[in-house]
Amino acid sequence: MTDGGEIGPELRGGRFGHEDQERGRSACQQCRADVDAAYARALKAGATSVQAPEKRDDEDKRGGVKDASGTTWWIATKVE
Repeated sequence: MTDGGEIGPELRGGRFGHEDQERGRSACQQCRADVDAAYARALKAGATSVQAPEKRDDEDKRGGVKDASGTTWWIATKVE
């Protein structure tokens, strides 16, 4: 996260998507090689947990964090 509370280099790179949500809030999804490491780095940088990384019914292991500006970041790793 940057000093302004937004996601910085810790979560940059990889495939990236963004969608607007209700009331001007936004959510982003980023595919990373290691979702667990990216999630841990985001928490260490000051993000709050939305969901710990977990594998569900699709091919991704996914977790989420929220930065100080209110943006929710979904982080995923494709799991074979």
